[in-house]
Amino acid sequence: MRMPTAEQANEKRISRSIEAYLQGERSCTTKWLKGVIGSDAPLANHLLLTRFSSYAGLPRYRELRATPMLPALQIICDHCDIRYEIRYRLALGANSSPSFFRCIDCGKNYQIPGEQFGAMRLNKSTGLWESIG
Repeated sequence: MRMPTAEQANEKRISRSIEAYLQGERSCTTKWLKGVIGSDAPLANHLLLTRFSSYAGLPRYRELRATPMLPALQIICDHCDIRYEIRYRLALGANSSPSFFRCIDCGKNYQIPGEQFGAMRLNKSTGLWESIG
């Protein structure tokens, strides 16, 4: 018996959760689904656009599209070894164009899957996160 990879198991978990939400399961609220999706918003968006497009006419699909996802993305600059946490906005059920985050030390660009609205940098000397631009 072949075990699914961690990625396959995660995709199945998110897919089943989206399906339960769209089918109107009583305990499946938008808040619950956002908690299940967490930082996997890009995967959830892909699944919603590809596997659940037949639900597009339902009120719950429209409600989900109107609820912004605000996940965080961890980036470690491979040039200067600085750790960042980038917060971005991603609307589910819509093709969004990626944006870019620029390392404040070396200027290298990193693609993020949505619109950036906040960023923090880990201070190596103190071990604390600092808000940046």
